[in-house]
Amino acid sequence: MLLAPLRAGSGSEPTLVAGPIVADSGPHHRTIQQVWQFVDIQGRPAVSTNSCIELATGLNYLDSKTGQWTPAKARFELTRSGCFIARQTQHQVILSPDPREEPAVDFLTPDCVRLHSRILGLALVDPNTGTSALLAELKETKPDWIAPDEVVYPDAFDTIAADLRYSIGLDRFEQDVILRQQIPPELVADAGIDPRSARVLL
Repeated sequence: MLLAPLRAGSGSEPTLVAGPIVADSGPHHRTIQQVWQFVDIQGRPAVSTNSCIELATGLNYLDSKTGQWTPAKARFELTRSGCFIARQTQHQVILSPDPREEPAVDFLTPDCVRLHSRILGLALVDPNTGTSALLAELKETKPDWIAPDEVVYPDAFDTIAADLRYSIGLDRFEQDVILRQQIPPELVADAGIDPRSARVLL
């Protein structure tokens, strides 16, 4: 709405009378409104409703208790059992306190498909020959909650120095392996794989 210039004088400045409020929301948008009262160019009191639409993938999640779209929060919660749960995003995640458990990751998609996963280890593969070999397996480790949206299992593998990290966002869930040292070429060669062309697989 285009407003005419206000007259100078008492009462001519716009006054916020309502809002900001969330007037409408969905999985990826939120409409915010404010109502202003002002004096128009003819000296009559008037009101104006201003709206803006915020857009972002995964902006809201559907609250199962209220049935309402609620602002999403990308963060984990620590349970009494030691599991980490993210349940305020459209995708929901449960992380086991032991990455060797089955399942170590319980992932629920926005369309209610449940996926279970567990890392078996790190493998080496030579794309030129197709040769592969197991490089490292998971070992016992305790998770560190290093940020609201990030959980790290430090020193998670038995033969190499590497961490296992899980992070969550409004529109994503990520699993990463962080190598803390270069994989020794002789270890790769001992597995029968050319270090020059070797690739690491999770």
